[in-house]
Amino acid sequence: MTTPRQVSIGMTIACLFNLSIIGVSRGFSDVLGAVDPLFSPAGCQLICIWGLAYLSMAKFAHAAPHIIAVFALEKLFYAVAWGRGLADYQDKVADLPWDIAAFFMGYGILDAAWGLFFGVVWWRMRAQLVNR
Repeated sequence: MTTPRQVSIGMTIACLFNLSIIGVSRGFSDVLGAVDPLFSPAGCQLICIWGLAYLSMAKFAHAAPHIIAVFALEKLFYAVAWGRGLADYQDKVADLPWDIAAFFMGYGILDAAWGLFFGVVWWRMRAQLVNR
């Protein structure tokens, strides 16, 4: 069973994870976009908007569980993009500051983990709806 409190805490932490892109991107500069256009300043701003969407649903996820599936798909998108770009990142990271290099080498693993969180939450909440 996934309690509303557990879901709320998880979604709040997921929001903070997404908002951390502000620091990594040096305040929405193009430092990440120069390596991968997915992380252009506009792309980083959209990542923050997704994070705020998590936060806005944190206490209400049980009322609209299918939005959690959308969040899982969004995280899957970034994990797949990371997997596809990993070879390119490895060629570029040697010339990057350590924190930017670490971001590109690891963000997909963390996005996959958050995608799994959202997927499990959705699956459990969906099951609760079916059993009503």
